[in-house]
Amino acid sequence: MTKQTEPADSEIHEDQLLNFLVNVLTGAFTLNLGENAEIDPEDIFEVLVGATADGTSISSICSSLTHRGIQGHRTRIISN
Repeated sequence: MTKQTEPADSEIHEDQLLNFLVNVLTGAFTLNLGENAEIDPEDIFEVLVGATADGTSISSICSSLTHRGIQGHRTRIISN
């Protein structure tokens, strides 16, 4: 029996590129957020990459995320 495979998609999808860039940044940089941090470095890198890719602000990206820990953390940093 011959098994047919689907041809590989020649396009890079946005989510694949985002994951790739977040993984590269996570591997290249270390962020020490402390034991009680409500977010992890991947979340921060995802926001930074997303804002850069969209040409928008970090605030805009944060407000559209369902994970509000990033927005709260950003607000605490700004207010200090």
